[in-house]
Order: sequence, then C-alpha cells, then structure tokens
Amino acid sequence: RDGKAREVGARYRAMVAEVKDCLDNLDVNFPQLVGHEPEIVGFVWFQGFNEQFAGKAIQEQVYAEYASNYAHMVADLEKEFGLEKLPSVVGEMGCNGLTNKTPLRPAQSAVEDQTSLKGKVKFVTTAQHWDTKLDELYWQKKREPKDSEAYIQAASLWDRKASHFECHYWGSGRIYNLIGYSLAEGMQELLR
Repeated sequence: RDGKAREVGARYRAMVAEVKDCLDNLDVNFPQLVGHEPEIVGFVWFQGFNEQFAGKAIQEQVYAEYASNYAHMVADLEKEFGLEKLPSVVGEMGCNGLTNKTPLRPAQSAVEDQTSLKGKVKFVTTAQHWDTKLDELYWQKKREPKDSEAYIQAASLWDRKASHFECHYWGSGRIYNLIGYSLAEGMQELLR
C-alpha cells in the first residue's frame, strides 16, 4: 500500500497474542477463576464488513479464497494452541440485513464445505437480526432539519436504541445480543 510492503499475518499474530495474554493472566482478569485450568473448546469468527470495500480484484480473490483461508487459519490455531480439534462457528456478516446481497455471505457459508473442517465448523446466519427500524430512524435524522420536531423525535428514539454506524450494527445492544445468542447456539450444536 502506498509503495510500502505489508506485514503478512500481523492481525493473526495479534489475535493469538491477545488470547495467550488472556490465558496467562486469568487470575488477574478473572479472579473468580483462580485455581481453574482453562480449556479452549471452541472458536467464534465474526468479521467481514471491510472486505466489501476493497477493490474488485481484491474482493474477488478474498471471496474465492475465503473458505480455504479459513480452514488454514483453524489448522494454524489448532497447532498454535496444541489442540487436536478446534470446533468453530463462522458468523455471517449481517450488516444491512436480508437486503444486502454481498458475495461475502456465500463465501463465508462455504466454510462448511471444506473437507478439513467437516464436523467441526458451522456457519450461522445473522442478517435476520438486523433492525430495519434503526435504518429508518438514521435516515430520518439525516434528512430532517436539526431544529425540527421530526428530527428531535427520531434522534430521541435513535439515542435510546443505537449508538454507532451500520458497520457496527448501529451499536445496538439488541442486535448484538441476538447475534451472540445465535453464535452460542451454533457452538452448542457443534459441541454436542
């Protein structure tokens, strides 16, 4: 980028370092777990918004290689943490709900077709949890004059239900909780 070489694997190494740091400091971060031996029993992968905005050639490559790259990452994590098997859940990039026809979603769901992941991966849909009413409030706030009654009402409702951009699911605790529940159910199904 901008004539500079990119460090390959930097985000992967940062993720692994963060997990190791957490495990090494459980007694500090979670004093209620002192004396308990942690066990990694699963991995949840929930990302993808930015992949939609790379250039077309990069998007095509990312989507074409998504499932195989994911399988390689799981294999690397199993090796990294000395695990025989790492069950994993891939959460769909569900921003903008069911109307978003991004090719990323089929690429994400294709992880279930990877031979090396059979029986240990589950794709979980999340788009159904998108709150279209928050979309309406957001755009109402954008188009109304800030001193109008319509803006004040929309902003008041918005502030009670949302706090951020659509890339972060409008910062809606309700959306995040529904997604978290779906991901947990997917993991529970894998662990049975």
